[in-house]
Amino acid sequence: MGWDAANSLLILSGTFSLFLKQAVMEAGGFRVGNVSEDMEMIVRLHRHRLQQGKPYRIRFISDPICWTEVPENVRMLARQRRRWHLGLIQSIVQNREMLFNLRYGRIGMLVMPYYLLFEVLGPVIEVLGYCVVFLSYAAGLLSVKFLMLFLTLAILYGVFLSTAGVFLEELTYRRYPHGGTCSGSWRTGWSRISDTGRSTRSGGCRE
Repeated sequence: MGWDAANSLLILSGTFSLFLKQAVMEAGGFRVGNVSEDMEMIVRLHRHRLQQGKPYRIRFISDPICWTEVPENVRMLARQRRRWHLGLIQSIVQNREMLFNLRYGRIGMLVMPYYLLFEVLGPVIEVLGYCVVFLSYAAGLLSVKFLMLFLTLAILYGVFLSTAGVFLEELTYRRYPHGGTCSGSWRTGWSRISDTGRSTRSGGCRE
């Protein structure tokens, strides 16, 4: 919602997205071979419109509901997160000239650097942080009390964000009128790290 207010969305979260065909074709159409073609298309729409100097708006609508299937086990969840992360890397690499480029305004100077630093590199930093903490404990630099406190806060922080998100959504939109169960989401950092060094490939356009 915050990125939407600033017209700075790089991905439309949800089950489906709607695109104006004329705008998509003007930007070159969908690229064959992208893991998350919708995100790459949105980044390219920003790029094309900003280059042309044309006014535009990419919106996220949180109110409509479309129920969908979700991963039923850890393996499927890891595959989903891995695909999303690889798609993010592809989108940034294929549009890397936008990074820290004043020509693209807040998209180039704020949004894309944010996704690069906090989303692409975030899992790497997170896993390295865990490794440093455990190695520090093994070397006798940390006490058991500090180690347990760190792990508790790290886990509870993710649980809190997921629970708060579901609670606020239910409080606002009444998404779950039948009292279904909701489980917190969590990140599989290692599966996302494996894609960071993977090369990306681009193809032609499809109509």
